Amino acid sequence: MLKVENVTAGYLQSPVLREVSLQLEDNECACVVGANGAGKSTLMSLISGLMRPSSGSIMFNETSLIGLSPSKIVDLGIIQVPEGRRLFPRMTVAENLLLGARNARARPETKASFEKVYHLFPILEERGKQKAGTLSGGQQQMLAIARGLMAKPKVLLLDEPSIGLSPILVAEIFKTVGGLVNDGISVLLVEQNVRAALAVSSHGFLVERGRIVLSGKSQDLVEESAIKRGFIGG
Repeated sequence: MLKVENVTAGYLQSPVLREVSLQLEDNECACVVGANGAGKSTLMSLISGLMRPSSGSIMFNETSLIGLSPSKIVDLGIIQVPEGRRLFPRMTVAENLLLGARNARARPETKASFEKVYHLFPILEERGKQKAGTLSGGQQQMLAIARGLMAKPKVLLLDEPSIGLSPILVAEIFKTVGGLVNDGISVLLVEQNVRAALAVSSHGFLVERGRIVLSGKSQDLVEESAIKRGFIGG
């Protein structure tokens, strides 16, 4: 479904990613893990059209994403939930959700989408008239994910959803993320919480200094010495 091949990219001619390749299949959750500054968020920006690579290709089915505007990539069904949530704090929960359903594919199904995200995150329905900026950190992350789902994604790009959350909330968020695949949504998850990311995904990619140095089935990567030594202990 989504294929990144030999992509190199950076800022001001300084490479951040070097010849990175990965694939995301239909109905799959895959994760990209690694330390802060490894290049994970840059990869998300490339797929979303916020940056262009200096070389390589990014394909969604048979369509090249390179050169497409972010809005066109959204129209194709690739939706990013950015690091830091990026909500509109003075707008209500319901208003933030409604903004997620503004693309042409999502707009006709707005009512059904509200019902779906309220089923996933009942607290958002309870707080529908509350300003987003007054929510707790965990509730804001739920809202950010729900806003992404309102856009009717085929691929959901989740950038560091666990940052700043308690272990209990992290477990709740990741349980929801794992269930999205059953709804026909493919998920590419970028995370520093390596243990949680590998637990919820089927395939994983370890990024170090802008390169993918390990990849494979998530359950196999848990046993890799480099990951155990550097990220999850053991």
